This record gives sequence, C-alpha cells and structure tokens, in this order.
Amino acid sequence: MEDKVPTLVLMPGLDGTGLLFERFVSALPPNIRTCIIEYPKGASPIEEYAAVVERGLPAGRVVLLAESFSGIVALYLLRKHHVLAEKVIFVASFGSIPRRYLRTLLPFFPALAWSIPLIPSAAWRFFCLGAGATPADIAKFKGVLAQVNPWVVAHRLKLVASAKIADDPRIDVPAYYLQAEGDRLVPHSAAEHLRTLFSHFTLLRVPGPHFLLQTSPAECAQLIAGIVLDALK
Repeated sequence: MEDKVPTLVLMPGLDGTGLLFERFVSALPPNIRTCIIEYPKGASPIEEYAAVVERGLPAGRVVLLAESFSGIVALYLLRKHHVLAEKVIFVASFGSIPRRYLRTLLPFFPALAWSIPLIPSAAWRFFCLGAGATPADIAKFKGVLAQVNPWVVAHRLKLVASAKIADDPRIDVPAYYLQAEGDRLVPHSAAEHLRTLFSHFTLLRVPGPHFLLQTSPAECAQLIAGIVLDALK
C-alpha cells in the first residue's frame, strides 16, 4: 500500500532552502513520503525555478505542495511544463501579486532584503510567526534567511511583484488551498484569484499566521495527509 501513496513534493517559500519544512515533515504520518525542493542560489527567472522542480520530481505519482512564493512556480509548472501531478496544494500562497503596493516598493527590495537581520522580533511575530513565537523560533527563521544572498531574496520579491494571472483555460488538476486565517502578508483574496484558474478548487481555513506549516505543523500535516491519501480512494 505504501508504494501506492503519491510522493508529496514540497516547494519552499521565499527562502528557497526547504529547511523550514522540518517541523511539518516530522508531523506527517510515516507512510507519507516527501521530496523537498531546493531552489537555485542565484537570481534565476521563474522558468528556471520550474525546471528545477521538474528535474527534482521523483518517479511515480506526485502531489505538489506550494508554500507562499512557490505558488507562482507551481502555476508555471502546471501550465508550461504540463507536469502530471495528482493534486496541487497551495499554502498561504498566491498566483499573482498579493498586494498591489508591492510594485511601488520595487526600488526598495534590495534594502529590505539586506535589513532582514535587523527586523525586530515584534515585527516577526506580527507579520510572520504569530504572537506565540519564541526567541528560538525567530532565531531559526533569521538563521535560514541568513543563508540566502540578499540579492536573491530581492530578486524573488521582484518576481512576486510582477506575477499576474494569465487568461488561460482552467487547469484540471484538483487544487487545495490552506488559508492562514491570521495571514498579514497574503490577503484572503489571493485564494479567490487562484480559484478562477482551476476546475476543482477546495479552500481549507486554518488558524495561524502566514508561516502556517511552521507554526501549526500538526494540524497542517493532518489536513495535507488527508488530501494525499484521498488519492488512493
């Protein structure tokens, strides 16, 4: 039976390292196999991100999980590369620019990326991790982001600011969206924009901040395992 379970392919957020999936993966049932994607360390176009995922896909059946930034990569994969995924799961993600004001901030992205180590703990809790985040939680996130060249972070922010939804035929791959109810980075309208792109779309609301897999790993693992294993029915 285990060999029939699709592999869950984890596509990371803005950090691109996959290191922040640790708690979530540990909370998954043992019969759920995972494949964690690591994005290029340079400033690559969206086509290269999609190509990296496609090259990293394991043989057999797969379910894509796109966290935050990876939503635009998953859409490119499904539309341009025609990847044969069983399902796609978006987590606090988006298919087009989530906030219009990001375009006006384009010139400031490099400065913002370089200032990440200086962001105060209160801002991390308010925007990203929730009020319950411990100093250790914040230190872990800062440590992971410190491994990414700030110019690469700035470039990925530019990709987000330029993302838009194309007027193409609907995608037939069943899509699921885990929406963080306390998300202060991605508005709830992002899910509705994605809904218009898929023939089958299911919205699941989960209490928590933007970094949902990291702050609510057990609840997310239960929901996502249900989605993956349902493919067996």
